[in-house]
Amino acid sequence: MTFDLAKFRSIYPQFADLADAQLEFMWQNALIISGIESDSRIPAAQKENLLFMLVCHLATLATRGATGAMLSAQQGDVHIAFGQMQTTGGDGDWYNLTPCGAAYWQAIKGYRLGGLYFPGSKRL
Repeated sequence: MTFDLAKFRSIYPQFADLADAQLEFMWQNALIISGIESDSRIPAAQKENLLFMLVCHLATLATRGATGAMLSAQQGDVHIAFGQMQTTGGDGDWYNLTPCGAAYWQAIKGYRLGGLYFPGSKRL
């Protein structure tokens, strides 16, 4: 899969300050983290959207400079406080640190859950 940098930048203009090489690196990391490229269960048309959400998540964490949840923010003299990452033991904790990560985690819900089991009918 190739990264459409122009399309990503048009959807997420808040990352204008990040260099192309940084975003390309995050795209490569998103491919590794997600395993989407080789996942045949996910329709091809959805893969780019999912990866864009994951790149947005990685970029948001990178620009924050912290991985914990934001506790407070102040604009005058710029002050931002982050807390320790709260874990509930679920895999989604890291994704839920950003809106893009939470959207990604929700979007892949049907692919990350185990299969459904329907008991067979009795044969006569």
